[in-house]
Amino acid sequence: MKKYDNPNKNQWDEICQRPTIDYSDLNDAVSKILSNVKSNGDNALFEYTLEFDGIELLNFEVSEKELNEAQGTISEELKAAIQLAKSNI
Repeated sequence: MKKYDNPNKNQWDEICQRPTIDYSDLNDAVSKILSNVKSNGDNALFEYTLEFDGIELLNFEVSEKELNEAQGTISEELKAAIQLAKSNI
């Protein structure tokens, strides 16, 4: 991440530009995944969890204890970044 301290006015347009990514190549792949999930529900999600994350789940339930433990492993900086991303969406 770049940081700017009192930038010149001629830099403002460049600084305010959000990065852009060409997602056109992903459209087909995402469409197939969404179609599979729509047709096969949780079974498709179990397959993708195994394929993409390398984890074989038996269910998607997360206990209160697991949530609390997970929150304890995340830095305050990351939590703030996630909240910022959430508000941007």
